[in-house]
Amino acid sequence: MARIIQEVNFFQDDFQQPVVDFDFEKMQWTIAISALFLITMVFNQWAGVNALQENVDSAILQEQLLMSQIEDKKHLYREPSADPKLVAMLKNIALKNINRRTLFAYVDSLNVLNGPQISSYYTALASCDTAGVWLTEISFKNNGQDIYLQGMSASAHAIPLYVAKLKQSPAFVNKSFQSLDMIRQDEFPHYIEFVLRTDIKSDDV
Repeated sequence: MARIIQEVNFFQDDFQQPVVDFDFEKMQWTIAISALFLITMVFNQWAGVNALQENVDSAILQEQLLMSQIEDKKHLYREPSADPKLVAMLKNIALKNINRRTLFAYVDSLNVLNGPQISSYYTALASCDTAGVWLTEISFKNNGQDIYLQGMSASAHAIPLYVAKLKQSPAFVNKSFQSLDMIRQDEFPHYIEFVLRTDIKSDDV
């Protein structure tokens, strides 16, 4: 058997490892850009967390300020209550009106008065309910021909409404109010005192 012998030259180009062209400057730039990108990303995350914390702190501060204002308002707030002087005065007026209605009803039943029946006036006045308006004095003169009304109101605009509503009743349909006087008393600065005078001779208010 014949032996085949082949010589191999390991120094040929096919058996040599390729030479790598190593660029050190390019690698430095790559590392620098990567480091800059990493630093930017970390900074953005830190800035976002810091902004979120500032928003949380601001919200907590606003809540504390609001709670402080609420507490201050609670100390300053007072439950509204009726003026004791006004309540006493109204009770006294109500009692006087009851007594006067009883007296006039009795006199009217005896036919002592020759003019219009006084009880019809009281009925009309009692049914004329206007919010914020009440009478403090009622006076009849000339056998009921002339009527004097004094009262109080929480608003000046409510007084004309009271007069218009009173004129709708049969007892006052032919009555004419000669004058309307309004005064604001120092004792009750939040209320207006008014005086009404009537005359049966005219149909115009």
